[in-house]
Amino acid sequence: MARVGFKFPRVLSLLAKLVGLSPGEFRLWHDVESGWMSEARARPRALPVYKAISDEVAMTILKEEITPELEAILLTPDVGVDN
Repeated sequence: MARVGFKFPRVLSLLAKLVGLSPGEFRLWHDVESGWMSEARARPRALPVYKAISDEVAMTILKEEITPELEAILLTPDVGVDN
């Protein structure tokens, strides 16, 4: 039983890492100076795309009401900007 108990947290951390690499996943956070920021990945192992977003877009993401057009905007890196 102790062996299973030691492996259980590792499985959860591996699942968390896989979710972080999943395409179409969006992470949000709020910075006092910058406002809402998002991180998105277009495909597994792709570099993340960071965007400053408005309050309305943040609420749309939190409610999981993302349209294909908004998803395309969030997954497209800015031209000439290195992430």
